[in-house]
Amino acid sequence: MIDWFKGFVLNFVLAALLAGLFLLPDHLFQAVTLGYQAAFGEKVVLGIYLITLFALASRSLWVIKAVALFFAALQLAQFFHFSYFGTLISPHAVAILFTDFGEITESLFSDMGRVLLPLAIVGGVYGAAFWLLGRIDAHRQPVPLFGVMLVLVLAIGPVKAYNAGSSQTFYPNPRHYAIKNTYYALSYFLGKSLPEKIEGRELPSFEPYRLEERAFTGPMNLVLIMGKSVNPEHMSLFGFERDTTPRLRGLLDDPSFVATRAIAGGINTKVAVQTFFNLKHEPANVQHLFRQDANLMAMAKRRGMTTHYISAQTANLATYLGDGQIDHFFSKEDDVEGVMRKYDEILIERLDRIDLGRSNCIVLHQRGSHSPYEKFHPDRFDRYPEDVEDDHARRVNTYHNSLYFTDHVTAELIGRLRSKSTLPVYVVFVSDHGELMGEDGKYGHSMLEPGVANIPFLFYAINGRPEIIEAARALSMPTHYEIGEFVAGILGYRVVNPNRRDGEYYVNGLDIDGSAGYMVVNKQAGAAPEWRVVKR
Repeated sequence: MIDWFKGFVLNFVLAALLAGLFLLPDHLFQAVTLGYQAAFGEKVVLGIYLITLFALASRSLWVIKAVALFFAALQLAQFFHFSYFGTLISPHAVAILFTDFGEITESLFSDMGRVLLPLAIVGGVYGAAFWLLGRIDAHRQPVPLFGVMLVLVLAIGPVKAYNAGSSQTFYPNPRHYAIKNTYYALSYFLGKSLPEKIEGRELPSFEPYRLEERAFTGPMNLVLIMGKSVNPEHMSLFGFERDTTPRLRGLLDDPSFVATRAIAGGINTKVAVQTFFNLKHEPANVQHLFRQDANLMAMAKRRGMTTHYISAQTANLATYLGDGQIDHFFSKEDDVEGVMRKYDEILIERLDRIDLGRSNCIVLHQRGSHSPYEKFHPDRFDRYPEDVEDDHARRVNTYHNSLYFTDHVTAELIGRLRSKSTLPVYVVFVSDHGELMGEDGKYGHSMLEPGVANIPFLFYAINGRPEIIEAARALSMPTHYEIGEFVAGILGYRVVNPNRRDGEYYVNGLDIDGSAGYMVVNKQAGAAPEWRVVKR
């Protein structure tokens, strides 16, 4: 009995050693690969540890060997995909990878450097793991129940996917390990995509976008500010009675400043951010995301700009922003205490660290008007009373205080750029989506309502070229897609989308593949936009 107990305890120690080995390839790959962002995360590490423990304590040594090979395959698939596409594997990409497997492998193996490096990393680490397994076999203690638990744990992903109403949960997080990200994508394929394929449901196919070269007037500092839940109808900048945005309103007489209402590309952050930075037009066009045919960060890299992503939000919202194209990546996980203490002002602090004498493309992702609105701004911005009994008044007051803070942060960012940049600066501000504040008794977002897509578009140039300022001024209630086209134009590219219909735009629903519904917006010159909701 004592020997059994010693072996049982030793299982936990050996599993920790093996789990550490299984996670090592991510850190080695990250050290030699630009944009790969894997970092330690307690929940992911615990999950991998438990799977390793259950496999190690199964009756046969072949179980842990099979799990090790499974982990190695997950990592190799992710590393190969990242090496080729510069992105992580999405839930929908797995089905497409099976369809286009021959074409993708032919392209991948045409550059053996992309293949040999991941193979060397994974092969070396797992070679050491198998050597270790041979040494510890006599010391481990089989526990029959653990084999059953292993099967149950591995089945959680596909079962969860089968019952999921949205693919969002299964999208990769840039800060998570390859084993977890690829397992989630594979789970979605097994639990959702494959059953739908068997039932005869297929993802539609689309023609790839292409870029046409135009004049590039760099070097410059291009700053893309992604606001959070900003409703222009509550901004004094657009005539609202409360002075919620005094500093931005003060720019109205500046000929280099443009402010107009716009239309978001999605009704939640996860969908809208991916849509904007990739100029994703068609709701179901998920292939476009990992192809990155029109990714704004990739365009900036091609122009020799240093790329930065600085966010007061979590890293999972940056999926498909352009992982392999970002030189410097900062999210809430990198300084949780700092973000919780400084809120969006941490964006100002991080901007101060950038050499604005060089050409940069800088994304600044705000959080200020995230609900609960009173939680994400300092008390000194409580311009309107927040401790009122009336629920509507409390929501409105806290939201207006958050806008007052967003006004401060955005104006400070512009001020820093004005005082420190020796190059021309172009600032583009859009919100991820809008926010209902009691219209028809509705609050928040994540609804297929035109008001949820109502956002501000702000543009400010410092020593900018007149034709770029005029191009911004010519935009009439632009969509995220049209604003993306405008940004691409600043970078010297014209995006050609063969799938596009003139005057027709889309606001995607809760899922990036359009399966949760979307809104069709018909825009014709001189007429108000016409809206149509398509539910799935």
